[in-house]
Amino acid sequence: MLDQRAAALLNLLKNYGPQRIKRLEKELGCTRRQITYDVKKINDWLIDQGMPPIQNDRSKGLTVPSQWNEKVDEKIPVVKTHTYIASPSERKGLILLKVFTHNEYVSLNHLISLLKVSKNTVLASIKEAAKLAEKQHVIIKYTRKNGYELVGEEGDIRFLLMHCISEFIRYEEGAKLLEDLYNQENGAGSYEKGYEKIASLLSEMEKQLGIKYVEEKVQEVIVFLLFLLLRVQKGVSIFYRDDRREIITNLKEYEIISEKVTHLGISKETDEHLYIASILIGLQCKDGHINETVFLMERQLYSLTQVIIQEFELLACVSISNQEELARSLYFHIRPAYYRMLFHIPIVNPLLKQIKEEFPDLFVLVKKSLKPLEEFVKRPITEEEAGYITLHFGSYVDVANIQVDLRKKAVIVCPNGMGTSNMLKYQIEKLLPEVEILTIYSLSDYDYQREDEFDLLFSTVPFQTTKPIIMVHPILTALDKARILHEFDFHVLKKQDVKSVSVNQIMEVIKLFTTINDENGLYETLCDLVMGNTAAQFRGYKPVISDLLKREMIQIKDKVDSWQEAIRVAASPLLDIQAIEPRYIDAMINNIEKLGSYVVLAPNVAIPHARPESGVKKLSMSLLKLNEPISFSADDPRKNVQLIFVLAAVDNHSHLKALSQLTELLEEEENIDQMVEMTTTESFLEIIQSYSEL
Repeated sequence: MLDQRAAALLNLLKNYGPQRIKRLEKELGCTRRQITYDVKKINDWLIDQGMPPIQNDRSKGLTVPSQWNEKVDEKIPVVKTHTYIASPSERKGLILLKVFTHNEYVSLNHLISLLKVSKNTVLASIKEAAKLAEKQHVIIKYTRKNGYELVGEEGDIRFLLMHCISEFIRYEEGAKLLEDLYNQENGAGSYEKGYEKIASLLSEMEKQLGIKYVEEKVQEVIVFLLFLLLRVQKGVSIFYRDDRREIITNLKEYEIISEKVTHLGISKETDEHLYIASILIGLQCKDGHINETVFLMERQLYSLTQVIIQEFELLACVSISNQEELARSLYFHIRPAYYRMLFHIPIVNPLLKQIKEEFPDLFVLVKKSLKPLEEFVKRPITEEEAGYITLHFGSYVDVANIQVDLRKKAVIVCPNGMGTSNMLKYQIEKLLPEVEILTIYSLSDYDYQREDEFDLLFSTVPFQTTKPIIMVHPILTALDKARILHEFDFHVLKKQDVKSVSVNQIMEVIKLFTTINDENGLYETLCDLVMGNTAAQFRGYKPVISDLLKREMIQIKDKVDSWQEAIRVAASPLLDIQAIEPRYIDAMINNIEKLGSYVVLAPNVAIPHARPESGVKKLSMSLLKLNEPISFSADDPRKNVQLIFVLAAVDNHSHLKALSQLTELLEEEENIDQMVEMTTTESFLEIIQSYSEL
């Protein structure tokens, strides 16, 4: 039998070809020992099926034998549920879904039969499911009378289960396990029939509303609705306040969506009807696919989007030239996000971990920029929502205007939302300036008739094409970028002197002078070393705040006569080290005279700055602390300032780490109070260092 981890490895090798163990460790999040164990398990299973096993080729890694490829369609079955043992994560989800939907008494024996594991394993899984439920204020309760049931606010219970289903679908065998569980409750074939019915209704909605939903989110919503309808049939209901009902029913698209919901057997007179309508309204739309009438009716949300962009510019100390384009693109996510937040509907962001790892500073600043949205909805924004919005900003910050003759033409195939797709487009164009991205397709929109218009494609999902295809993750890590360069050179530019050839040559030389005890291990280590050097170029180094605010950049003065003088004094250390030209100081002052005291970002704190082209020579920062406050706006005590941080940025990204750390420092009012009272440079250096962790 194959568990989820082994099944994931098997399918990865089938879909993507030879893989080195070192790379599989990163792809699957497993150790070498776990992968070796799984390969043995897979090989035993393959031999039982009369198929040749996976080979470990020194030059390529784990390799599928050629005779296996020829017979794969006929001989190797998809891992069926009856041979599949759910992983611990899957067991938690199955338990929650079983209790969520089951019409009758759910006992321990029911769960043992469902999971096909021992009693002790099921009990341990129930405890883990309970921990997951508690995060959403839901309790798994057991009584002899009622068996296992979920206790809590119905909105919280549904939030938990929608989140659970969104995660579950991404498991290797998740969709099949969900189908089997549903069919157990409703009879064979009911899942497929119900799925097709809801999918058809959503397709009709898209046509009538003139919109296009993000494919991966459509699948999550369809599956959730299938299980939700089972719960509704049990007589469980949800209730809304009158103001919430009014918000939904006044929406332009409500009439069309409402009519579709009635086809699911939900009466218009119930709040259940409003709940399902709110889920559909909260579905993510692709950029460029939104009804213009709806857009015009919600100018308030669009204005809020513009405020968020302005807030980001202030916090990140950047200037986004194409604001109107970003505002419209961002609005397509803000609108459904608003309704999801308002009606407590979750969204799962499978890219969140990568977003926070690859763009940590941008993520921090974007999340802080979303405070106006939180205040508008009166509910905190989740990291999942903030992650998607980070991708929108990331595709507009530091966009290079690259024009290269004779560039290769490419397209991107990505079923994710447009924020994710645009970020991927931006990363590829920056990585490969010799490539022009013509368009972005979802999988269903891909046009095989137009393949003669481009040279290659980048895809986040495998599919058949006559063109060279480079598989990518939605968010590129440093190693991903190194691999893309390698594959682009070899498969597209047909270069023969790529890194893997060099590694083979190194191996041959080593063999001449020594005995190699572990050829595979040495080969993988050398590949990782060679590829790692390439990957390191993309990680780059962004200075931390202590790199910029050194002793000589900090001044303490009693007072100044005006805010203009305060800026000139604060910026003087940057002039001394020739980091800026005198005109940069004039530009900062002119900006405030034109735009007002926008640089006062917190009580007692101002961060004046201007555009890089206004005279910045190198990234730098200085600090002036005044013992007596100076006003940046007459008659407004909230604009009195004692701490002036001058920022000189050379672009829209290299200062973000230091700035995000400064933002974290200033977020604590206690830190500001302490700095106002400081009398020595050493005191400032100490607190700055404490926020300079890499």
